[in-house]
Formats: sequence, C-alpha cells, structure tokens
Amino acid sequence: MIFKLAVLLSALLSLSTIYAAAEEPPRELINIIGKDPVLIGVIDRVTPSTELNDQKETGTVLLHVDEFLQRTGLALSCTAQCSVVYEFALNQDQVPPGGPTPSGWNRLHPAKGMRVLLILSRTEPPVAEAVLDLKNEQQFVPVVRQAISLQENTDRGDLSPAFQALANPSTFVRLVALESLRFSGACEPGSPNRKKLLAVIENQALHGSQDERKQALNWLDEALYDERSANNENNNEILSFLLTLTKDPDADVSLLATRLLYYRVSSDNKPDLRTVTVNNRGIIASGLRDKAADLKKRGGQNERLAEMAQIVANEMDHQ
Repeated sequence: MIFKLAVLLSALLSLSTIYAAAEEPPRELINIIGKDPVLIGVIDRVTPSTELNDQKETGTVLLHVDEFLQRTGLALSCTAQCSVVYEFALNQDQVPPGGPTPSGWNRLHPAKGMRVLLILSRTEPPVAEAVLDLKNEQQFVPVVRQAISLQENTDRGDLSPAFQALANPSTFVRLVALESLRFSGACEPGSPNRKKLLAVIENQALHGSQDERKQALNWLDEALYDERSANNENNNEILSFLLTLTKDPDADVSLLATRLLYYRVSSDNKPDLRTVTVNNRGIIASGLRDKAADLKKRGGQNERLAEMAQIVANEMDHQ
C-alpha cells in the first residue's frame, strides 16, 4: 500500500497547479507523509564519503534530534542522535528548465548547524527521502503536523477531519486528506463513505475556480476511478459525471473531461459507455460530435482533440 500511495500521489501532484511552489511544502513530502518517520533536528556533523565521484557527493549526516513528529518504522539507531545517509548531485545547474524538481538533499547541501525537518526511509541506516531547511521553510512545519494528524485520525477510523480538510486552502493538506480517505478500509468503492467522497469532489469540480475544477476532475480519474473493474457503480458515477461535463461552458473543463473519457475508453480495461446512466445521452453525444467537427476545422493540434471527442461519442452509442 505504501508503494501504491507513493506512485499514485506522484501522478496527482503533477496536476496540482493552484498555488505557487513557495506557498506549499516540497511536493515529495506527500509521497510518504503519514507513513514514514518524521523528525526535526540540527546537523552536528557532515562526513563526505572518501570515494571519488564526479556526478554526486555522498556521505552521512549526524543529526541531533530535537523532536520526533512521527516514529512509525523508525530505525533502531535513530534516537537522540541519528546518522542519515545523504546524496547530493553535483550537476544541479545542468537541469534544464522544466526538468525534475530537486528532492531530498538535492534541495540543499547539508551543513553543520543547519536545522532541518526530515522524512526518513525505514532502512538501516535511514535515508532522508524529503528535507526541509527550517531556516527558510519553518512555515511548513504546522502543515506537516496537520497532515500527520489527518493520517493518524483516519487510521483510527475517524474520517471527519479528512473530509473537512478536503476544503483546506493548502493543496498539500487536501491531497493528504484525499489519499488518507481513499486508502481507508472504511472508504472502499461502493461504501457510503466513498459515495460521500465522490460527492465532495464532484461538487468541487462544479463550483470551484477553473484550476480547482480541473484538479477535481483529475482527482476523480487518477485517484477515485477503480482500475480493477471497468463498469462498477463507482466508475459509472465518475464516467456519467465526466460525460455531463463534456457540455460544460468552460472550454478547458469540457476538453479535460473529454480527454479523460477518451483515455478510459482507450485503455485495456475499457468501460462500456452504453451502460452508463446519464441524462440527455443523445444531446451529449451530438455535442461531442459537434465539438469534434469544430476542433477539426481549427487544424493543428486540435485535430487530435477532435479525434478524441469523436471516439468518445462513438463509444456512447456504438453497436
């Protein structure tokens, strides 16, 4: 489950564009928050490896621990002092614009006296999977504490804080809430809690800002669509909602709904759109064909979008 959480959240995070990076914790935190050890401490010593490498610097950091925010899976060697493996790429300036965001120690070179928040692996010795420099990122500590609390409450069966956090202004907190809910045993597809979760996200997809609406649509598809079954109740609800939004007056929202539907009907485990209950089926299919014709006239990259819209329309009524 931890692996699945990390992989799927990575996909979700690439879609979160509502807030500027400076206003949110580093996104790699989301992959392991609530699951792995989290601590705050001060670096006492940095010991680089004696092995020569022109690509990266490796070594160990000896940390004086001030506070354990979460002890889950903590290495036995990590007590009042903790020795942590580090790796720092030496070619940071060679990352092209738009390339991967630095993570872990690549966000900052470890130095004696630096106060940091670390999320650690469960290995021995532990590796820092995420790093905050608390000289400049202290403001993120309360958000991390809240995220840990959300996960702990959900693990105890109290889902109310997570449902409330779905409306939190922090993208980070909202994503932790979403993931803690969808991986909860009390929120399996078909359960009352899953139906409540779908209703909350659908409401955001209808009534948020354009970015919030698009994020909510991606959440429905990436996080809440059940890959194990093509046409169960959970998936049919999502597919019906996406079909309805292909008629949305916001062109960006409409095209995103169309694109997500296309990817689903083009997958190996494709759903049968003929069995999905949706109001105004004929009007929606006709609207998709009109959209396809209009996009095709525009030419260029729009021709690919036109093809997607046409295929979804055909899937709604093909024999």
